[in-house]
Amino acid sequence: MINFFCSNYLNKPHISKSSATSKNHYSEIKPMSSDNVSFAGGDVGSKFVSSFKKLNISEVAFVKKCLKAEELGCGTFSTVYDIPMDGFEDYVMKVSNDFNKKSIAKLEKVKNYFPHRNFGQPVAKMGEDISILRRSKGLTLHNSLDFVCSCVR
Repeated sequence: MINFFCSNYLNKPHISKSSATSKNHYSEIKPMSSDNVSFAGGDVGSKFVSSFKKLNISEVAFVKKCLKAEELGCGTFSTVYDIPMDGFEDYVMKVSNDFNKKSIAKLEKVKNYFPHRNFGQPVAKMGEDISILRRSKGLTLHNSLDFVCSCVR
């Protein structure tokens, strides 16, 4: 019998043989646990936009406040920041590393092709350099590597 289990390496399932059989029988492929993927639905883009309008501040003031907040992670092309305001715990702000303050545009909702899934997809944007993403629980790869390295030392 052949068993599948999830793999993050190149998104390919790993196959292990648990017993030799003359036929190829595949065990049930099980979904990832709900700790990794959230299945909360709804139009989160509209929820974010309506919450933003209630703040009664400009896009520029919002971005400045977020840029002073905790940096959650950074990569080659962008940096992700916490949104330090009540009611925005389910969102983060992603800013391009080529960000120019003049490029801040009016907030607009982004089409969410997976409304009942949460893997950190964008729900709104302010121009090409700033995206509002759904917060995905867990550690970033950078934080995970720091943890592993501190344990090895």
